[in-house]
Amino acid sequence: MTKPETSLSPTINIEALSFAQGAHLLLKRALRALTPGQRLGVRVAPEHEREFLTHLRGWCRAQGHEFFDREDKESICAWIGRGRAMNGRWQQAERASGSDGPHAAPSLRWGFAARGAMVEAGGQSFHYSLHTKEQVWADNAPKLYAQAVAAQWNPNTAIRWEEPFNLDEEIESAVVQVMTYLIENENAALQVPARLYRANSPALPRSAAIARHSNRRRSASCRGLHAPRHLASKRTGPVHCRRAAIAEDFAG
Repeated sequence: MTKPETSLSPTINIEALSFAQGAHLLLKRALRALTPGQRLGVRVAPEHEREFLTHLRGWCRAQGHEFFDREDKESICAWIGRGRAMNGRWQQAERASGSDGPHAAPSLRWGFAARGAMVEAGGQSFHYSLHTKEQVWADNAPKLYAQAVAAQWNPNTAIRWEEPFNLDEEIESAVVQVMTYLIENENAALQVPARLYRANSPALPRSAAIARHSNRRRSASCRGLHAPRHLASKRTGPVHCRRAAIAEDFAG
């Protein structure tokens, strides 16, 4: 696989990568850098061209892009005309606060989104009885949190944050997205079991109470309550946030 060429008509070489192996991810990334209507030339290994074009036509139709057959004697196998649907996903999207601290009144749409992440429009709103900074925040909260986690490990000293490194833009973007996912996953691993625990009677074993809510022995709720490490790992959230914002000011 090669990066898209920098030219008036950029191209990308998929080589032998199939759609099942992630070819569509490379196409999406290459098309994201283009403006609507601009074309992307696609190359593929000759022995895979026939099968690849079959999937490419359907993928373009589903994604709202135009498919163009190659002209005679062209070295590419097809052209993709970038559609406008890719921009539509982020219309009316909003960023969940920022890296400058807790928001005074977070939107109920942010849910488990990492601070600084983009939240698409149309998602479900979450209800929290306490959802403003004035209700729950204290000026010494960061100090109290630091004292609590320092007894286990101190990320400020355990990780060499000042050590220089240089990643390709694509790799850094992928790392930021993974860190964002980990933050949201840890938020869910804490809040979902916590809500179930609050609803259970203290006189009942937690496992019996959970069993009434789910028929699956390995539901997300059961894993959260029966594995304290999921709750303990909540302290890694700020580490993921900090790593995601090293190169940029916000998460993915």
